[in-house]
Amino acid sequence: MQQLLTGTNRLLDDSGKPFEGDWIFSIFTELFKVANDKKTQVKSGDYLEIGDIPVVDQGKQLISGYTNNVEKYTNLPVIIFGDHTRIIKWVDFEFAQGADGTQVLKENKCLDAKFSYYLLQNTDIPNLGYSRHMRELKEKDLKYPKDKQEQQKIASVLTNADNEIELLEQQLADLKQEKKALMQQLLTGKRRVKVESQECIA
Repeated sequence: MQQLLTGTNRLLDDSGKPFEGDWIFSIFTELFKVANDKKTQVKSGDYLEIGDIPVVDQGKQLISGYTNNVEKYTNLPVIIFGDHTRIIKWVDFEFAQGADGTQVLKENKCLDAKFSYYLLQNTDIPNLGYSRHMRELKEKDLKYPKDKQEQQKIASVLTNADNEIELLEQQLADLKQEKKALMQQLLTGKRRVKVESQECIA
């Protein structure tokens, strides 16, 4: 991400040559707009465990709960920015917006949507505790390639990396679960292992 999102390493264009177009700087407010929809907001105390519409807020989990409210956010995709948490999420499914601190962002037409998500992910936002961080984000200068095709290529490479990480994390979770089940069997005597006869010496 550091190399691709700063222009240090350039990917190849469709002709097989490295992109050569300029990278430019713009401030956050020139590239993004806050697109909160108060009608879809759900208070944290009203989250359901099961419901028709997923709720996305500024917490660590992509989906924090559910609601059966009729109103939902449909102008997709969007980026969720946690005003208090600095957590950044990519959301491409219909959802209800979490309450205070959940900021919905939309990129302007000069940015590819997925590229803009990675651009924000790679932006250093100082940790101010539980204070609001949107003002910090709005003061950031963001660098990006003018060529939208280069943006899309970068986003594609990083998306593939994310997918591979997700697959490996799932494999790791499966192995941990398998180990837990095996320990239960071995350490309770439900499954026995064959060993050579040995005397226990005190």
